[in-house]
This record gives sequence, structure tokens and C-alpha cells, in this order.
Amino acid sequence: MGRSCRRWRWYAVSAAVWLWLAHGVAAKGAMAASSASMCPATGDAWDSASAAQSHISPQNESIAASLRAGTRRSQTLAWLVERLEMLNGRVYLFAGAYRRPGQSLLLRGGTSHAVTGPSGFRIIKVTVDTGFGDGTIATIGHELRHALEILEAMDAVDVGSVDQLYERIGFRVRPGVYETSAALASERQVRDDLRRCRF
Repeated sequence: MGRSCRRWRWYAVSAAVWLWLAHGVAAKGAMAASSASMCPATGDAWDSASAAQSHISPQNESIAASLRAGTRRSQTLAWLVERLEMLNGRVYLFAGAYRRPGQSLLLRGGTSHAVTGPSGFRIIKVTVDTGFGDGTIATIGHELRHALEILEAMDAVDVGSVDQLYERIGFRVRPGVYETSAALASERQVRDDLRRCRF
């Protein structure tokens, strides 16, 4: 009687351990599935257009890789890219720290106010420091929001008019350096997207 009771207890403990392990594996699988379900359903938005036709033109592989990864993992960044593809302009993405002309300040990202290009088609230069993982992707989202702000303003065609645009829609951080609530919000949203979608 004592032996069978001990054996029954051993079976019960074994079954409980097996159920606990199985539940843990199932929970991990559910978490992974949940994480994957938070990724953009549209896939890689930037890859949907060829590099030659795209309105966003990364100038080296490190920033191109960050853009590809970001549009796969962030619905916010994918939306920014899709919106820029619909506008009449081109955004050149350069890798490196951004230095404002005439200032010693170095930033992890910056959008030049020196908009150029033929009539009706504007060219914008964006610089983002690479090598910061998700931080680089979030900064790309921040700066692409600035590019969108400029391209959506038809009168923003040169340094002076872009400065005037940011006097209207943003705030001055220091002489010649402006910020907007929309760009800061885009960066936060991209970071949130990236936290939810990891693969």
C-alpha cells in the first residue's frame, strides 16, 4: 500500500511537471506569435519599389539595411515611406553624424534645409548616424517625418522658406536647429513598433 501510494505520487508529480513545461513552451510560442503579429502586414514597404524608382535613396548599404529592417518591423516607418513615395520629391539618406553648417554641434540625425531641385521637384538630404541598431531606425523615422513636413509644404523650396516653415510648425532648439512635435512623436512610435516586433 505504501509503495503504490508513493508510485501514485511520483506519477502525479511527473504529470504536473510535464504540464507545467508544456504550458511554458505554449506560452513562449504564443508570445512569439503575438510579437510577430505586431509586425506590419504590408511587409517591407521600401523594397516594394526599385531603388531607381523610389523617392527615398539610401547612399550606402548600412543605412539601406536599417531602412529595410525598419519598414519590416515598424508600421509607422512603413507609413512614412509610403507617404513620401506619393510626393513629388526625393530624399537622399546619408550615413554619418549630422553637422549643421557653421556650427560645431554634432547630431545623430539631421535634415538639411538647403532644399534643391528643378521646379516642382524638391531634393532633400538627410543624414543619420548608423551603428545604433534600433536607435538608428528610430532616428530615420524622425528625420523622414521632417522630410515629409517639407515636401507637404509647397512653399518650402530653399533654406529661407524651410526656416520659415519650421518657425510656423515647430520650435527652435538653438540657432538654426528646429524641432517639431510630429517628428518627436514619430520617433517614439517607431521605437514602440520596434519593441513590439522583434525577429
